[in-house]
Amino acid sequence: MRKTYRYLILILLLAFFLRLFRLGEQSLWYDEGVTWYLTQFSLPELISWTAADIQPPFYYLILWAAVRLFGQSEFALRFPSVVFGLLTIPVIWQIANYELRTTNYELRIKNETRNQKPETRNPLFTIHYSLFTAFFAAFAPLMVYYSQEARMYTLLVFQATLGSYLFLRIATGQAKNRIAVAYALVMASALYTHYFSVFLLLAHFIYDLRFTIYDWGKTKPQPPNPLFTIHYSLFIKQSAAAFLLIALLFAPWLPILLSRLGDDPSYWPGALKLTEAAQDVFISFVVGGKREMILEADGLALAIGFAVLLLISLIVLIRHSSRFAVTRHSSFVIFLLLWLVIPIAFILLLSCQTPKFNPRYVMISWPAFALILAAGLGRITNYELRITSDEGPQSETKDKTQPETGNQKPETRNPKLFFVLALLFIAFSWGFSLRNWFFVPEFSKDDFKAVEQFVRERYTPGDTVLLSSGHLFPVWQYYFGPDNWTPLPEMETLDVNRVTDFSIISQMEQALRGKSGAWLVQWQDEVVDPNGVIPLLLDSSAKRVEDEFHYGNFWGVKLAYWQLPQPLNLSADFPADIRHNVNFGNLVTLRGLLQLPDNNAEVTLFWEPLQALTEDYQVSLRLLDDAGVEWSDGTRVSRPADYLYPTTRWTPNNVVPGRQALPWLSGAPPGDYWLEVGWLTADGAGVDVLDAKGNPQRRVLTLGPIRVIEPIGGAATANTPALLRVGPLELLSGNFEPLEAEVGSKVIFDAVWRVSGQRSAVSGQQESVTLAAWEDASGKQFSLERPVVISADYPPGTVFRSRHKLSAPFEATPGSLALLAEGEGLTPVGQLTLLPTERNFAPPPGLDIQADANFGNRATLLGATVDNLSLSPGQSTRFTLYWRAEAPFEADYTIFAHLLGSDGTPVVIADHAPPRPTTNWIEGEIIADPVTITLPANTPPGAYPLEVGFYNTNDPNYARLPLVDGSADYFILTKIVVSDK
Repeated sequence: MRKTYRYLILILLLAFFLRLFRLGEQSLWYDEGVTWYLTQFSLPELISWTAADIQPPFYYLILWAAVRLFGQSEFALRFPSVVFGLLTIPVIWQIANYELRTTNYELRIKNETRNQKPETRNPLFTIHYSLFTAFFAAFAPLMVYYSQEARMYTLLVFQATLGSYLFLRIATGQAKNRIAVAYALVMASALYTHYFSVFLLLAHFIYDLRFTIYDWGKTKPQPPNPLFTIHYSLFIKQSAAAFLLIALLFAPWLPILLSRLGDDPSYWPGALKLTEAAQDVFISFVVGGKREMILEADGLALAIGFAVLLLISLIVLIRHSSRFAVTRHSSFVIFLLLWLVIPIAFILLLSCQTPKFNPRYVMISWPAFALILAAGLGRITNYELRITSDEGPQSETKDKTQPETGNQKPETRNPKLFFVLALLFIAFSWGFSLRNWFFVPEFSKDDFKAVEQFVRERYTPGDTVLLSSGHLFPVWQYYFGPDNWTPLPEMETLDVNRVTDFSIISQMEQALRGKSGAWLVQWQDEVVDPNGVIPLLLDSSAKRVEDEFHYGNFWGVKLAYWQLPQPLNLSADFPADIRHNVNFGNLVTLRGLLQLPDNNAEVTLFWEPLQALTEDYQVSLRLLDDAGVEWSDGTRVSRPADYLYPTTRWTPNNVVPGRQALPWLSGAPPGDYWLEVGWLTADGAGVDVLDAKGNPQRRVLTLGPIRVIEPIGGAATANTPALLRVGPLELLSGNFEPLEAEVGSKVIFDAVWRVSGQRSAVSGQQESVTLAAWEDASGKQFSLERPVVISADYPPGTVFRSRHKLSAPFEATPGSLALLAEGEGLTPVGQLTLLPTERNFAPPPGLDIQADANFGNRATLLGATVDNLSLSPGQSTRFTLYWRAEAPFEADYTIFAHLLGSDGTPVVIADHAPPRPTTNWIEGEIIADPVTITLPANTPPGAYPLEVGFYNTNDPNYARLPLVDGSADYFILTKIVVSDK
């Protein structure tokens, strides 16, 4: 036994020095900052603050006293956690040692109670067991990590371990009453440390209830040694009295606990993913937290090995615990399982509807996990598998040619190799996690200390500090002091419902008045300021400075600096430079757009919800140039604001900014572009844009201009091989969209260019390349209707893209068609396949409705055919409109068809794109355009005019084509008569 004590002392010394290693080096993180902050209160203020929080006051009271005794350095704040972590080691060792002494004695008396020969070999608990548990508590990564954090978790584990040990003493039925009183005091203090301690009490109560139900009043054979005399009725009375005393001690705080149930605004509502949470708990128990000590992939891999060890330990314990059915300690395994499972299960269930969960919440179950694992490994070291001829019937597969020898010498298999491998695996896993924690920067705590040092070294008298989110102020005040900083918004604890909006402007104006510079410290801003309101306001009114002097990269914390103009003019409401008031389906209003100077990558759209939104709406974005040519890398669909701020969280009538990355095609050249915006339902359906009367007009809105100052990067590099050189430019790629087209069709020529290093020697000459002509398969050339000039006025080596809509010549011979560029002569730069035309140029015969409506000398409506002009409510009719192209369209127009009510309001809207884009119409071509009109089921009887015409979807105002006679921008084609039959 003395040797065991020497080992225990050695383990304690090693654990002590391990916990002291770099104890004060890392920065306090937010939770530790709150711990320090509360120690600055008076005792009544501290009690009052914790009464309004989710944590009770016992741990903070201990730190309050410790700070006044030992100071408030990082080392001093964390040292109490070191102490509680160390105290846990001898207590968990004592649990194992206590069970070792009592249970092994029971094994020896088992057969005596049945008048059988005593059995002493292979005890369930060995001397290794108590040392293993001490070793686990000393070096387990989870215990080391929280022993170096100024929070209550090692205190909580110590209380859980000590309380469970005292409860086991009571469970013998021969404990003194003072043990029951001590148990009550420890568990009551645990409730005042963390509310989740109640689930450990529940596990103890269930264990107690088992004996209340099955063992009350039963007489058990008692061994002669009074140490092991068991009085079940005394155990039940003492435990009941202890539970009652705990209830009385916690009763003063119980109303506060009940008032706080479900009142935790520090996390979003939702459902916890139980499988992931249980996985996180197991990884934390075996190798430490995923984010604190190990990467998830590494943690999962190592957790598999620990799962195997835990399974083997459980099998060994359950198999051998059956040998103790007569005595009280046969239930020790049940006690450990209840201690392990009950708190974890109930805490996970409690967190289901509020997915705020961290594995540290279930650390009260970790000692049971260590005891089970240590018991299994300890048993394996003393386990022998004996196979003798008298242990049962021989196998039917025995080789009958071998002679019978009677009792044979036992064959012994000693699995010490497995034990050594298991111990090496545990040592490697824990060493890996501890190495990460002590030496790998990516596993450091959020580095507020380094941020404060950086700011303090550069701070000038005209500077101030803004904190986003404002609840981080305790840890900032610990390092920076109480002055010259402003929390935005002001809040003592995190509240996810207080999302920063533009009402923060007045507080920012007050904080920045008379200042020449502002430092913005951001931590958990994705929760409180997910849409970046504070940096957006600063970016729109001040200059962000990102030089080496003002910019730093810090673990877990963001820092930025703005140089403030005098006077500072923050926006009165929201900083849009292009303002609109466009209603999408009476759901939201698009209020405006902001493009920051020299920022090609993103814009901010400002939305105002008109009602509470119950869907996760999306926004679609597409970029176009003045000619309607798309410059997007596909249509971008995303949430209209930050991903963590879906529309279901928006507040009606509160402007929400949404920063949107623009879906540029790489290489887009400088110039003005237009942003096409749509509002989509969760399933991708477009929502109508409504006019002032609430009538649907279209499903997209065009905003702009969006200005590009320098070519968008990514098209190619300076080392990309050139296909050929055309004048001052090198062609890197040239393609048509589509690759095949009918004669007369519009095609997009997409090319990537690089400016050559050889420039023109002629002074003042504009260096450029001109797309000048086509050449068909017969060698005949056709000049472009409008030659396209591509400027080379960029620095040598610049890579950019050009995209132009061109018309394939109608007179060209079908087959190969080459595009010729004029630089230093005509050079082919692209090729497509020209198909014979299927266009119709013959006038349509047999029109039901005659018309001759010329829209802007671009197209003439000749008339229409119709199925039926007399309908009942709910019925449909099909029109085919016939258009004749008069001249080329410069943009793709949409055709509208509106059935009008008596007040001119559309009853039916059948806007649609024509069968072929209008930019592809050829002069003289006849276009058959089908459209279906479906009456609403509640349409009143009457005659309803049908108006048709064109509007430009690329125009911000959706300008219509007027009739050439100037009478209107629509044409009344006919009337549909609706009857009530």
